[in-house]
Amino acid sequence: MALTKKLGTDKVEIPHEAGEWIEFRPLTWAELERSAAIAMEARQAMSLRTTGSLTLEQMNKIDEVRKSASSAPVEDEAEDETPLDMATMLHSAIVTWSYEEPVTDENVDDLDPVTGK
Repeated sequence: MALTKKLGTDKVEIPHEAGEWIEFRPLTWAELERSAAIAMEARQAMSLRTTGSLTLEQMNKIDEVRKSASSAPVEDEAEDETPLDMATMLHSAIVTWSYEEPVTDENVDDLDPVTGK
């Protein structure tokens, strides 16, 4: 059985900050699902704002048509292009870091954009 807690962690050096590092643990399937759901909700909310009067049902039908139109097999297709919510992933995956401040959701949210990616 592949339990993520048995997989260990990865220490990643921060290239633009000499001597700084962040240690990550692998995410569980449940954390990845939660991250994907949050990202999907955000995309749907943004679509509703930009499309104005389209209902969610109408948008889902448009998505179905797009998916069926592109259902032909494509060689060298990316393994999984499911969008994920970066904040959710970082909150779950960061175990420790070299910064003085403790690892908290608030401090993770305060990372600069380059480090956060």
